[in-house]
Amino acid sequence: MIAKRFFFVCAGILCLALACQLGTRSAAAVGVGPQGASFGYSNGVKSLSFASGRAVYGYETSQFGSDFTAVPAPGGAVPGSDEIIATLQYPGGNDDNYLVMLANGDVYESTAGGSWQLLGNFPSSVAVRSATWGAVKARYR
Repeated sequence: MIAKRFFFVCAGILCLALACQLGTRSAAAVGVGPQGASFGYSNGVKSLSFASGRAVYGYETSQFGSDFTAVPAPGGAVPGSDEIIATLQYPGGNDDNYLVMLANGDVYESTAGGSWQLLGNFPSSVAVRSATWGAVKARYR
């Protein structure tokens, strides 16, 4: 009887130790990092564009300059709800134009006029069907 209780106490302590080991992780701040960053170079002008949340930001240097100065993207928030995976600021002469691509393949353009316009849909990747481990094992038996 005592051995049985001792076994259950040890099993309980082992379960607690495993739960603490597997369940703990360090605290970290949650934030939105830059998405879809791209760099460009044309006629001595270096440009950088990226998205944070639904807003697009661009920076470019002056002709043969080295300091980046902010160039705001016109048009406000990018339409759609998918993640922004690519951005492009037209480098050089027309620095108010931006292209963005969403995860579903939609490509939008924002020009000096203001709003975002849908240019089309880039063919996205092929959907992959997920399978459970049991289904994979059953297929190869």
